[in-house]
Amino acid sequence: MRVLPAVEQLRGAEQAGTPRIVRDCCGEVQFKAPLSNEPLTFSLRLQDGNSSGKDLIGIEWKPQEKKLFLDGEEIPGADSGLKSVEINSYIDGSVVELFVNGGFAYTRRFYYPGAKAPDIRVETSGPATDLKIWQMKPISPDRLSGKSV
Repeated sequence: MRVLPAVEQLRGAEQAGTPRIVRDCCGEVQFKAPLSNEPLTFSLRLQDGNSSGKDLIGIEWKPQEKKLFLDGEEIPGADSGLKSVEINSYIDGSVVELFVNGGFAYTRRFYYPGAKAPDIRVETSGPATDLKIWQMKPISPDRLSGKSV
């Protein structure tokens, strides 16, 4: 998958270390990992004030089945011959766009109370991974209210 120059212009500095947080529901997350005989997970959790947060999206590699799952459902086209996974997530306001291995695309809309967008925590588990997080500028200056500008 190729990131368009317009997206690169919206990116802030790449986040280093922890915490793994996308502030104000506006950012990009890139995750790469080898698929082996060990389970692997990637998830985005909305920080809604509860200690654990609210699940937005969860991807899991189940090595015993040699399949990738999104929120418990098998990802179509992710056959057992996969050697690695690359997940690109774009978050803007109340939408997550997710791309898996440059082929499978998924969009999720989510809602939260109040006018201020909460943070999203990025969680991973499993073999050594490559995780990059960029804070991004909103696509629209008034993306949360629905008012025309």
